[in-house]
Amino acid sequence: MFKQYENAGNFNARVYLHAAFGTNPRPWPHWVWEQIPPLPEADILELGSGNGLLWQANANRIPDAWRITLSDFSPGMLQAAKTSLAPIHDRFDWNMIDAISIPYPDASFDVVIANHMLYHVSGLDCALAEINRVLRPDGLLVASTVGSGNMREMTELALAFDAHSSYPGIAYGIQSRFSLDKGASLLRNQFEPIDLRLYPNTLIVTDPNAILRYLLSCNGLFDGLIILAPEEIQRFSAFVSHIDDDHPFTITTSTGLFLARKTNK
Repeated sequence: MFKQYENAGNFNARVYLHAAFGTNPRPWPHWVWEQIPPLPEADILELGSGNGLLWQANANRIPDAWRITLSDFSPGMLQAAKTSLAPIHDRFDWNMIDAISIPYPDASFDVVIANHMLYHVSGLDCALAEINRVLRPDGLLVASTVGSGNMREMTELALAFDAHSSYPGIAYGIQSRFSLDKGASLLRNQFEPIDLRLYPNTLIVTDPNAILRYLLSCNGLFDGLIILAPEEIQRFSAFVSHIDDDHPFTITTSTGLFLARKTNK
């Protein structure tokens, strides 16, 4: 999976599909921001900051008294975030962090954000314990993910193209680790109360190349799965060439987040 995140290219292809063709009038990074309770002053840690999209999209909403640490386990992704956030670079501290070993003292942060990343963590119980440890009493974890049936039409498309497609393995990889369906039960050992919030959205895709780029970006996302090999690109392009403004491809999403408070035992 490290190769998957050597740089922001694959990540950006997946973000683009949702950003360009989503029908919810509130873009995802704005909606996530609006779920975080108002905090005039706070220490914030984001694990797996990706390309910094959450902060780029909400740059004019960051309170002056927030002290923010952005992190990723990939130096390439961390550099992508530094580049995209160059105009406000000095607002942040930066660190390479593996979520199973967070290099900060107990009770260092008021909020930890894990945006679509906990399903990548192999030692999830350890990571949740670490997040709990670095949160202050009554601290908040903001953890987004997807649910069962997310983008099921993409699964159907991949299987229609190749009955032996590995694409369903992506859904399994997420749902077997940290999903909207099982996330609360995994969080409950470390957090209470837990509030699940759903982001209603449908993708109306009119560009077949966006679907091609999305599937290519999924190569290696879980356990070395190859979704679309280079030699299949031309044939797949022909397979989806009918998709256009008059014949859009509709994708149902299941996306949301958990707001989980540190259990003060």
